[in-house]
Amino acid sequence: MWRDLWAWASALAVTPLVLHSLGARLGEPVADDFACLHRALLTPGLPLIDGYGSALYWRPLSRQIYFKLLAPLMLPQPAFIAALHVVLLALVSLLLYRSLRPIFGGPLAALAASFALLMESTRMLLTWPSGFQDLGAMFFAALAIHEAAAARLATTLAALLASLLCKELMAPAALLLPWLPTGTRHRMRWFSAIAVTVGAWGIAYAIVHHAAGLAWSHPPEDTATPDASWPARYLWACGTAARAAMSLPASSSPSGPLAGGLLLIVALAVAASGTVPSARARLARALPWAGWGCAWFVAGTLTLAATYPDWLAYRGAFAAMGLGVAFVALAGAAHPALAWVLLAGRLALFALSPGPPALVGGRAEERGALLDFPKLARLQRLVSDTRHALHDGLPSIPAGGQVGLYNLPWMAEYGFSGSQALQVWYRDSTLRWVRSSEFMLHPETPLRTIAEFENGKDPSVVLLNPEAMRAMTGGITIANQGKLAAALVLLDRADSLASTAGATAFHGQVAGLRAVTFAYLGRLGEAEKEAGRSKMLYPRHPYAHLALGVIAFSRGRWAEADAQVDSVLDVEPNYPPALRLRASIREAVARPAPPASRR
Repeated sequence: MWRDLWAWASALAVTPLVLHSLGARLGEPVADDFACLHRALLTPGLPLIDGYGSALYWRPLSRQIYFKLLAPLMLPQPAFIAALHVVLLALVSLLLYRSLRPIFGGPLAALAASFALLMESTRMLLTWPSGFQDLGAMFFAALAIHEAAAARLATTLAALLASLLCKELMAPAALLLPWLPTGTRHRMRWFSAIAVTVGAWGIAYAIVHHAAGLAWSHPPEDTATPDASWPARYLWACGTAARAAMSLPASSSPSGPLAGGLLLIVALAVAASGTVPSARARLARALPWAGWGCAWFVAGTLTLAATYPDWLAYRGAFAAMGLGVAFVALAGAAHPALAWVLLAGRLALFALSPGPPALVGGRAEERGALLDFPKLARLQRLVSDTRHALHDGLPSIPAGGQVGLYNLPWMAEYGFSGSQALQVWYRDSTLRWVRSSEFMLHPETPLRTIAEFENGKDPSVVLLNPEAMRAMTGGITIANQGKLAAALVLLDRADSLASTAGATAFHGQVAGLRAVTFAYLGRLGEAEKEAGRSKMLYPRHPYAHLALGVIAFSRGRWAEADAQVDSVLDVEPNYPPALRLRASIREAVARPAPPASRR
């Protein structure tokens, strides 16, 4: 094996995946990781008969055991987790290569084995600790295929069971193992043994679900999404998994025509090769493998139908293991060069996929998936910046302590898994996050500090003095009571207390509030100056645009005032002061002009 260069090529196919992931916070725990870390670090023992932080799944190998063993390393050394996942992905490819080489030969076996590695969404399995649920299922499935190809039943069953205990993806695909086109003997004996293993796992799964009170399904994130029949759900799962295999997002993409053209070329070439006798013979030998690979893809997407319509991009990698076998078997049989054309096209599509975002933006780009690699990398950067800012500025927090979260970007709060991230970081289950909306309603809430998100900055999180936030909140309260001059005093105090140089979002909001207050006082010059400062510090905050709208309205410039209201409502669609200003603009526009005076 060590002298087999194609074996090395199949394992090193993980290299483009690593290179296209650089810049992300590889291995940083985020979202569901904290539910498992909370159990691993803050709960004694190793309870195997529950969801281990999940309300839906029983996956004891990829949750309980994986996190219990690796939890001590995940926070101090997240890169170790990513390195471990890189090794496991390389082993997936290597095991498949060794299974396919006797039939396919070195080059084609390496291409087929590495197919699932050259997908942009597989980067999520590399960088995310919770990705081990799919990665573990893939690794042990590849091991089961390797052992089945060698006709070793006992180790095949052991690998199969390990895959099932990582994730239930293997349950339908397991029944294909006896029919590997490798001449495995006693197929019915193998089928019976595998069916008994899968059945025993299924019974245990059902018992644990009942005992632990786990749910069998979860409602979709978008409750307005109409229900769909099971066939429609399954076609959706197959379609999105196939798109993922070509490094395409779930939604439409400019790279779609390139992928379609590539597949059309391969299909036409395979069809044309059927007229050549030597190619027909090769195709006849390849068809069993192509059929087996397609069957694996079909089986590998069966369980994904239940997730409709919430697509997570990494879910297609397991099924793509079979798709690679099918594609390469057919393309290589038509002509060996065609398989390399397929590789070149897929590498181009892979290279065209977006890399990790360099900065955390206020909104993530929507590509049709509930979570994809750019969204995951954005979350990991935000959570990592928050963790480091807190540990640098607040090395310890007393029991029962509370920390504020302010100005979080859109759809990012779930990255902290409630208060579990804070509790895991400080190893204290009594700590709690406090949202800015809660603190604004109850400014007397004691906070140790406030973690403020800074849009487009590196680092993206700074710590803010809670007294500064209290002063700003007090200014808003008394301004709403009509005490505008007193509000300005409190806003000045808020600015002076927020001494952190990087807290531009807070200073921008205070400047916007000051601009609005000046505008309502009729001090339009000062209002215009503060609005400009607010837009510079916090470009999309509604206060600056509201102030500019009030200024324009005071000067009789109705169209300009209306445009500023549009800018406010684009960010805050139901913001009452903006709606009141719009009503005043409409009333002023509708008011008849005074009659011209006669001489």
